[in-house]
Amino acid sequence: QEHQAIDVLLAEIDIYELFAFKHCRGRKSKLALCE
Repeated sequence: QEHQAIDVLLAEIDIYELFAFKHCRGRKSKLALCE
């Protein structure tokens, strides 16, 4: 059960990082999530 929770968490981090990358590319102003 715990192992599954970790997998979900890692998947969410991947999605978040992908979103952040797309969201931050070409931006002149810095966002906290783009650091």
